[in-house]
Amino acid sequence: PLTDNAYVVQNVQNTGATVLSALATEDGSTGNPFDTIAEAQGAGGDIIYLHEGSSFNESIVLQDGQMLFAEGSGFSIDTSNFGVVTMEGDSSAAPVTIHSDMNSPAITLADNSSIAGLTINPAAGSTSGDLIVANGINNFRVENAILNDAAENGLVIDASTNGYFNNVTINNSQGDGVQILNHDGYVRLDNVTVENAGGNGVQITGGHGETAFGGDLTLINNQGSGLLVEDYELITTVDDQGTTDTSDDVEQDIYGYVAIENLILEGATGQKGVELVDNEGLIDIFNMDVKTTDGTGIEARNSDFVRIRDGHVSSVNAPAIDVEDSAVDIRPESISADGGMYGIRMVSTTGTVLAKGGTEEDSGGTIKNTDTAIFVQDSGSVGFQMGNFVDNDQVAVIQNADVMDIISSKFTGTTNTIVQAENVKLFALTNNLFEDNSMTMGTAVNYTVDETGGYVARIVRNTVVDSPKHFFNAQTLPGGESASL
Repeated sequence: PLTDNAYVVQNVQNTGATVLSALATEDGSTGNPFDTIAEAQGAGGDIIYLHEGSSFNESIVLQDGQMLFAEGSGFSIDTSNFGVVTMEGDSSAAPVTIHSDMNSPAITLADNSSIAGLTINPAAGSTSGDLIVANGINNFRVENAILNDAAENGLVIDASTNGYFNNVTINNSQGDGVQILNHDGYVRLDNVTVENAGGNGVQITGGHGETAFGGDLTLINNQGSGLLVEDYELITTVDDQGTTDTSDDVEQDIYGYVAIENLILEGATGQKGVELVDNEGLIDIFNMDVKTTDGTGIEARNSDFVRIRDGHVSSVNAPAIDVEDSAVDIRPESISADGGMYGIRMVSTTGTVLAKGGTEEDSGGTIKNTDTAIFVQDSGSVGFQMGNFVDNDQVAVIQNADVMDIISSKFTGTTNTIVQAENVKLFALTNNLFEDNSMTMGTAVNYTVDETGGYVARIVRNTVVDSPKHFFNAQTLPGGESASL
């Protein structure tokens, strides 16, 4: 440990008499362990080692530097001479279970503390109490833990930093599965699963710290949003260079940052998948597979930096993507929606929403049975490659946008009009198939300009079958007389 002395290990077992003798005095040794964790803490152990098959009915408040490990679990310890040492586990060991005191947190972490290999439950009848709490601490670790049936939240990290979590499963919390609140440092969570929470799967609120999810973040059937990020901050520091002259001041922006390596999300019926609200920080999802029913797949409101690099999102009876008053760069492989008012909605938002597709037909996703598959207003760019638009009232309504670009996609069963575009700076339809569209409007694709500026329409290598009288119309309206179209 930090003292450069050897770790003191206290053994604890409550499955029966100690190995040496039922009458022997407990001393925390391997052969004569304590039978409560509180006794081991009182004896001053650095490592409290819980023997396999033990079950404890007590809440635990760890002391600075204290480690609580279950026999059979892999765990990591810091050493002064070898750095972090990882010990391999034994999957055949019987589980170690902790039941909290009534209406209390099961485990309260401390500075430089660690736990590993525990199954944690509330006391029977508890109506309050989180299971694991980190509040205002630094340098802590949780590995190979299962958290069941929390009366409130499964895991709460509040104003804490330098935390590491690996292989944590949280089931059936009455509140949120994970809460990360007001942290300005660094927290990493690898391979976390939250299922059937009564609230959000993961909630991240406030602060300007860095939160990284490595491996899979799996969020299944949680009754709030699967992932909620809100009020993530940007702060600006000013270095006055030791002078009173403000002209030489150096400003530095420090952004909150949420990074997710692989998000696997299946939302509960009626709930949103990913909800991003009032964020100045960066939310960066490297890969995702998001599925929702009667709830939006990805929703952003007043969020300044949203990036999704790859993956798939699909929704039923709600938009797959709905962004407003935000700045986004959303580029999954596929975007799919079945039913509802919109498949994609983009309003007063800069940046790009693009289903980039793959090499195979329909790999960009299918949007069907919507009022309007793509709705864009006062925004940046929207695009679709290798998409399939089926049985929509309208495929696209685009007003005052930088780019609309649809490539190698199919349009069938449209009942009103395929595209209504107004003041789109670059409007492109390339290598698409339009077939069996029984539209009530006389023009399939209508592109108009009524504002000054430069505009380009590019219609290339499309196949049109059974078009209405006019397939494409480009027109300058009053107000756009000086526009370049």
